[in-house]
Amino acid sequence: MLYEKQVKKIYKLCFCRIIDFRSFRKRLRCFRRGNAEFLYELSDDGTAEITKYTGGGFEVNVPETIDGYPVTGIGEYAFLQLTDVTKITIPKSVTKIGEYAFDECYSLKEIDVDENNPYYSSDDKGVLFNKDRTELIQYPAGSDEKEYIIPGTAVKINSHAFTDCKNLEAVTISESVSDIDEYVFYETGSLSFINVSENNSKYSSDENGVLFNKDKSELLQYPPGKNSEEYTVPESVKTIGTNAFRNCNNLIYVKIPESVSVIKSFAFAESGGLKEITIPDGVKTIGNSAFNWCRSLEWVTIPDTVTSIGTDAFAACESLVSVTIPESVISIAKGAFDQCNKLENVYYTGSREQWNSIEIGDSNENLFNNIVYDYSQNSGLTEIIIIVCLIIAAAAVIIALTVKKRKHKKAESER
Repeated sequence: MLYEKQVKKIYKLCFCRIIDFRSFRKRLRCFRRGNAEFLYELSDDGTAEITKYTGGGFEVNVPETIDGYPVTGIGEYAFLQLTDVTKITIPKSVTKIGEYAFDECYSLKEIDVDENNPYYSSDDKGVLFNKDRTELIQYPAGSDEKEYIIPGTAVKINSHAFTDCKNLEAVTISESVSDIDEYVFYETGSLSFINVSENNSKYSSDENGVLFNKDKSELLQYPPGKNSEEYTVPESVKTIGTNAFRNCNNLIYVKIPESVSVIKSFAFAESGGLKEITIPDGVKTIGNSAFNWCRSLEWVTIPDTVTSIGTDAFAACESLVSVTIPESVISIAKGAFDQCNKLENVYYTGSREQWNSIEIGDSNENLFNNIVYDYSQNSGLTEIIIIVCLIIAAAAVIIALTVKKRKHKKAESER
């Protein structure tokens, strides 16, 4: 089963191979200057786009022209995995920067844009923006800054803008921000507090530094670097957003209120410390990879309001030993319980016939290890009550026999 990280890595590898293939078919050219080396592609209009940097050094200066051709583009993954580079300078000629251009540049401390560039700009912290700074594109992953205040000009924060920023501990979102993409804070392992201006009309935060929409009906981001082991989701929340608790490895227990009806994709994915999760009645759908790779999760009870379990929803939960599935479930997607190799007990509240009618995708073999049909979620309590009653009854018999024996001894002594 391929999970998101693996797919992304494979895509990157394939992308690099595509570059090599394109270099043969389209005759991508190589430009060298000192220890700098760029692969670039010529467009029909006679401009060049840098597709890959293959040189060395700690600082990379993107040239304004290559072999006489103006450099107008920086392609996707152009600087992928340049783990030693600390600074990248972008000339005024660049008009387009592709997605993930600076992906996995863990040491990058500064992106410096020529002040005469009409499309892009950078601030004094080395953060990349569009020209008028209404769009925050990329925060340098290797920055030593512990806190960052998003400027009041910013309206949008791009996807992956803060990805891999290991040193960043706090972010303040200004009142001007109205559009925050998914994956903005992905793998920001030290981030412990998100503060939103109380005057922001779209977003808000609470005293724990958790990011919500304005009325707190959707929880958008729990800071991955918080040290708390437990968290109670506010009762105002109806939706737990994509990636909301992703990579929150310090959390052991999360209490979700009855108000929540939607758990989106990757909501709790890769939260390695999570041992216990209570999914409340009212939740109808468990999204794709919602609990993917929660390595410490031991048991799950799915409420009888859930009708579908998404792709890879509990995949690679390697400590999971027990799951209770209600008869309300009509579909279990591909890989929902893939690589749950310790899963020993599957408690199903419906009949065998109902189970056989569920649409179950591939890579769910572990679901068939030991199925208990017609399971009542109160059966465990009933068994406990019976045992307690038996113990009480046995104790009563012992007491009665003891009293009888004492009376018998007393009668004998009186004789």
